[in-house]
Amino acid sequence: MRLSLLITAVLWPSLIQAESTRVIDGRAVAWKAMSGHQMLIRGEFATLKGVLCPPVSTPEGRDAKALLNAFMKSGRGNVRCIIDGPEGNRTVECFKERRSFATGMIESDLCVAH
Repeated sequence: MRLSLLITAVLWPSLIQAESTRVIDGRAVAWKAMSGHQMLIRGEFATLKGVLCPPVSTPEGRDAKALLNAFMKSGRGNVRCIIDGPEGNRTVECFKERRSFATGMIESDLCVAH
């Protein structure tokens, strides 16, 4: 299932630490959770920074993937994602109402800090 979501960002200079760092800029963005810790954003794979979840071939892994999708689409509030790293090795940090997706995934006990 392909979902589109309006992801808004505040372009703070302190967030831009390197040329490869990008903040998703408020346009409609095609995204999809590939697992509990991997996302496809605008056709690029990115790993949720600091999180490791079970493979999607396990029940726990499927639950983690569903939870990541729920974080992106549920409730009210803006989502802000920061993509960093070289092509092929991107990491992403996403927040909704100042709450880190990574923290939520770890607190769910479906994933661990990595």
